[in-house]
Amino acid sequence: MDPKGEPVVRQGKSVERNYVPLRIRWREIITNDDNLAIVHDWTQFGRLDGTYLSAEEWLNFKTGTSNVSDGKYETMLIGTLMDEMQINQDLFVITDTKSTEFSQEVIRRQFEIIYREAAARDLKLLNRVIPQIYNKEMYDIVQSVYKFPNLIFTCYATEEPGEEIVEFCIAHEEFKAVTAPFSEERLTQTDIARLHQHELKLYFHTIYSYAELAEAFKNGADGVYSGIFTPDEVGIYLDAAERMNKENLTE
Repeated sequence: MDPKGEPVVRQGKSVERNYVPLRIRWREIITNDDNLAIVHDWTQFGRLDGTYLSAEEWLNFKTGTSNVSDGKYETMLIGTLMDEMQINQDLFVITDTKSTEFSQEVIRRQFEIIYREAAARDLKLLNRVIPQIYNKEMYDIVQSVYKFPNLIFTCYATEEPGEEIVEFCIAHEEFKAVTAPFSEERLTQTDIARLHQHELKLYFHTIYSYAELAEAFKNGADGVYSGIFTPDEVGIYLDAAERMNKENLTE
């Protein structure tokens, strides 16, 4: 995300300029010649006249043609990002494939291309790729391509009850975290306690105010997705909240 937390094209110069050892999320769209473009919104950044670009066309695409970008960003393919991961050994990426929008065949091909590009460099790179899983069916597809050791279950794209989501994640040790909308009502305090009992993290999205930040942590969040807060700012808030709690206890 850009400094304001808004989604932008994932690109080389920005990765270099803004790089910190945090996680980067991306969305992959298959080009018309069987590659993966790193892009947040294909309809804004790369899809012209309803036709998917080729890998070469995407790499030469001027992002300034979108009203979201002023042209300062470089376009990237999945291989470009893998190259960045080889340079920056503490760089993790979280996929945002929007797999609910595609057929099972396309979902499988997305991750087959990820596997192909990692295998051409170093398969250990996949230990730092964290797929977001949207439903139980997607889990089977993704893990049949490669046994990713770290997964996130994202609740918003399924209508499964909270308890079933929690039990599914507990039953599959690859899941390290669950993410849910800030307004999610399916996850009860009992469900959240079950997650923590099994050392699973809970993250709420998307947080845009201190009031929401306070409510998220009050409700058991281990972290948040935010459109405005940096990790340092969240840390300052948590430190201040802890001091206030200690002061209240001593009164």
